[in-house]
Amino acid sequence: MRPRLLFLMIISVGLWGCLPRASAQDVGAGLDFQDSHAVFDVGGNHYATHYIETGLTFRQWLVPSLFTLGLRGGYLSVTQDPNPVVSGANIGGEYIGLDAGFRYNWIPLIGFRAYASDTYHHSSATTKTGVNQIDWYGFHARAGADLHFGIVGIGAGVFYRRATGHEPTPASVPETVALFENESGPYASVTLYPAVGGSVTLLGEGGRWHSYLLTFRYGF
Repeated sequence: MRPRLLFLMIISVGLWGCLPRASAQDVGAGLDFQDSHAVFDVGGNHYATHYIETGLTFRQWLVPSLFTLGLRGGYLSVTQDPNPVVSGANIGGEYIGLDAGFRYNWIPLIGFRAYASDTYHHSSATTKTGVNQIDWYGFHARAGADLHFGIVGIGAGVFYRRATGHEPTPASVPETVALFENESGPYASVTLYPAVGGSVTLLGEGGRWHSYLLTFRYGF
């Protein structure tokens, strides 16, 4: 787990530091609120897991109007009541990761979009058995199309998510085992462009692993 986190941090800092200087129109920041519901397979036990990410994403166009690279991170809150080890505990932590975005405007009203991210999540809680941690890496990808009608954009497509990590199990002597879960399904989004360089997006993903994302962006 730790070597991959170190790799993510080194790549993040290295890539961001090596990027050429850009104008204000080439870079941007986003404030993200994401509410996700997943089912983690923890040593054969399936636990409904609810986690909330609240943080910032900084992006820069590597290829103008085509490809972006971003750094994301912030506060993480996790609830996993079906797991007796951490049931009822206040599980808090942080997340950090990289993301990449692609867009191609086929015609003025129709565009193709693709997105991928790799994010490390760390959370911990003090329970009767001591300090227990839930750590996982989440890979997330989306691909679809959108339509633009003035200041409104409507998008739809498919997504894929995968989580791999470690967390405690409800054994007589709690042990930490690998967790795994993956899911795919449809997504839909609505975006408003109230001003030049800014946008507000509400995106929902369906399926057993579903989530809702609200993003405020400026500078794109």
